[in-house]
Amino acid sequence: MFKGNPKRQKIRIIILHVIQELPLTKSVLDKMTSLHKDEKTQSLDKCITSVYQGIRNWIEGDIIEKIQTYKHIEGIKIEYSILFGDPSNKIIEYVNNNMVDMIIIGSNGLHGLAKIKALGSVSRKVSESVQCPIVIIR
Repeated sequence: MFKGNPKRQKIRIIILHVIQELPLTKSVLDKMTSLHKDEKTQSLDKCITSVYQGIRNWIEGDIIEKIQTYKHIEGIKIEYSILFGDPSNKIIEYVNNNMVDMIIIGSNGLHGLAKIKALGSVSRKVSESVQCPIVIIR
């Protein structure tokens, strides 16, 4: 229910965070299993799931804290979604499967020669692949 002007629409903001899959080398896997060696039946799958769940919980807590800061603003509804996978592909997939009017995305802010090499950056790939307007913040 809206207060004031009935023609005023509510702005819906979705905070989307994509947790990139970690490249797990043998040394990382060995470290993970050694941390959980007290559990005799601990499988590698459970270790990896535990790591991702820890990352998700940390990010979710941060997002919820930000939402609490701005939730009192009338006319704005803030939601969030946390996905796992390749960031650019997951963002593009989310945009294509949901009614997204605009994207605001951060850039890693590379400078000089590194900027030229960054042809595969997330913000660039997303900007080249979506139909809606996109704002890249540096």
